Amino acid sequence: MLAKDIIVPTTVTLSPNSTIREAIRILRKTRLGGIPVVDTDNRLIGVFSRSNLYDCLLNGVAIDDKLSGHFLMDVIYFKEDMEFSNISEINQWLRKVSIGQTPVVDFKERPIGFITRNFIVSFLLEYIEKHYKDNNAKDSSPKTKSANKARHEELYKVNGTKYTIDSIIGNSNVMEELKRLALKAAQTTSTVLISGACGTGKELFAQAIHNASKRWYQPFININCAAIPAELAESELFGYEGGAFTGASRHGKPGKFELADKSTIFLDEIGDMPLSLQSKLLRIIQEKEVMRVGGLHPKKIDVRIIAATNQDLETLIYEGKFRQDLYYRLKVISLNVPPLCRHYSDIPTLVDHFIREYSEANDKEITGVSSDAMRFLQSYNWPGNIRELGNVIERAVLFCKEKIIRLEDLGFNNSIESGVDICSLSGVEKETIFKTLKATNGNKSKTAKLLGISRSTLYKKLESMGKQNVF
Repeated sequence: MLAKDIIVPTTVTLSPNSTIREAIRILRKTRLGGIPVVDTDNRLIGVFSRSNLYDCLLNGVAIDDKLSGHFLMDVIYFKEDMEFSNISEINQWLRKVSIGQTPVVDFKERPIGFITRNFIVSFLLEYIEKHYKDNNAKDSSPKTKSANKARHEELYKVNGTKYTIDSIIGNSNVMEELKRLALKAAQTTSTVLISGACGTGKELFAQAIHNASKRWYQPFININCAAIPAELAESELFGYEGGAFTGASRHGKPGKFELADKSTIFLDEIGDMPLSLQSKLLRIIQEKEVMRVGGLHPKKIDVRIIAATNQDLETLIYEGKFRQDLYYRLKVISLNVPPLCRHYSDIPTLVDHFIREYSEANDKEITGVSSDAMRFLQSYNWPGNIRELGNVIERAVLFCKEKIIRLEDLGFNNSIESGVDICSLSGVEKETIFKTLKATNGNKSKTAKLLGISRSTLYKKLESMGKQNVF
């Protein structure tokens, strides 16, 4: 959603030469918490808030004095094309700004309205009422599927998520047990550590836990610990006070943990978090408070932490790269998402799901896969897990010339006319091992990890192929 679509429009403005009397007249006529103050070109330069008016009256400022020197400057504002992923994140932001609203300007920086708390509250109440009304309406009819899709889109607007427990595809014993544990975890506020290889669906489980919890209507704050530059990580996560460092806003800025107050924060790739930040994260978990950069007093917060990693944290602890005490604090509830090769029975269901999704997205009518293509899909080792399977099916849907996806549409080995050799388990295994070895430049430890097997098992397989000294 764009900022211009969720504003309370306003055409009233003041200038530094306007008087306190004029400001009182406008504030009486409107319910705004503040009035935009503009320069001679009508560009926003500040806001005169009700708090400013009270200060003026308490300090004996004459009612016909000018506003100059009595209004908020250096105001944070949004441009009209600013895009937001969800409404609750905006609400959390508004809770942190002093006047309860944020100005929105056009491309020439002229004020066009405010995003206010009242609008956000009304939107959330309307959505919550609709959610509880439709919550029990579940069946498999096309009409209901369309309604479910619409609800997921609305859910994304509210808290920035797309997935619930129902979004997790898989009926195998291991996946059903994992979903049961996820639902159980959702009923608590304890920290959750989700481990698993790349592409297994760790974030999907994190979102599902949030949406099954009592915090579902609050924003789901997602942080990729590996993507934040080290020099910005502390202020990004914990926020900063005004003037804490060169270039800092005068009003300060709430960090991600403050924005996640009363909600859930997802720390993806937790194994890549710098040691200096790990100690601060440990304090947040233990004391339930956060200290902004440059701050003097900690702020109490109520945050549910879900962390995820594709690394072996115990190995990182041994190497001195991860704190042992933090590891145990995070691992109150532990979910280990298995690689796809450990629940092959879910592949037909996943394939059907991806075919429907990508056929609809690309306006194609693919009805299924051929028997030899399915045999290949169920025998391939899938080092990239469900993400790789989804990519393969997407490509197949795009290049498929008929209504059935055939072996050659999968794009694994176009030079083989017959699918017999590639569909044999030994052939697939051999090809998978060599492709993975090539991708890791012959690193057998990384290869074994990607394949989901131990290093000794990999050596045995290479020895049986007569290729132990490969690469």
